[in-house]
Amino acid sequence: MPSLFTSVNGISVAANYGKMPAQQTYGTDNNFSNFGTRNLRFLKVTATTDGSTAIDFSSTSVSTITGITDFYAAIRTLQTIGELYLVGPAGSTGFLVAVSGDTLADGTSVTASSASYTAIQNALVAAAKGQVASGRGSATATVTLLTVGAGNGVTIA
Repeated sequence: MPSLFTSVNGISVAANYGKMPAQQTYGTDNNFSNFGTRNLRFLKVTATTDGSTAIDFSSTSVSTITGITDFYAAIRTLQTIGELYLVGPAGSTGFLVAVSGDTLADGTSVTASSASYTAIQNALVAAAKGQVASGRGSATATVTLLTVGAGNGVTIA
């Protein structure tokens, strides 16, 4: 068991056995990890009807235009842009998704240092506007790349 090792050839390994080296070490680009899985991007998705009034994604009201909820419309839109691995519960102001970084088809840079999700946001706005006959002319959507780590809890009301 690795946790029982204290020294290998004079080098202490107990504290480091579970750590993963950078993906570039394995020559697989940034799309795959040491575990053979894709790198996931955790995205926070929020939207408004007019720039300030949040769309309640937890509402079970269906659109008289499309026959689906706002949450369903947003998820279907995201599925056309990237491969979803996790969809968090719908909140009154937004929700979280985990998407494979190498499948994001947003037409812009999605590197961790320069995450731009303009095309995704535009698609979400179009979906929000398509849910009603009128009243969402100034709809907005925000997609934020989250840094998930120890002590960095994320809550959506």
